[in-house]
Amino acid sequence: MERVYELLQELRDQLIFTDTVKECLQRLKPGASRGEMRDEADILYVLIRLLKRWQILETGVGAGVSSAFMLQALDKNGSGRLTSIDLPDEDGLSGWVVPAELHEYWDLHLEPSS
Repeated sequence: MERVYELLQELRDQLIFTDTVKECLQRLKPGASRGEMRDEADILYVLIRLLKRWQILETGVGAGVSSAFMLQALDKNGSGRLTSIDLPDEDGLSGWVVPAELHEYWDLHLEPSS
């Protein structure tokens, strides 16, 4: 359990990354569960850091909060790939919150997951 707390603190210490995510969470539509989304993203980060997963498939990206957390974990692990599949939103976007420096670990496909 101590390692989990260490990894959560590691995540909190990444100020640029968390500021990007905070901005995204503020832009979400009213009624979206910001706390739950952040908790789920924290769990994804910790799991990927602990399990050292190197190949991840994600369907449904939206703004990309979960994607950003998973990519940050892959970056800290020093290896891995996240393959994400999603239809773009009404503005033609998907995954816009993911920092550009994490794109090297990411394959984003804007198409139906079928």
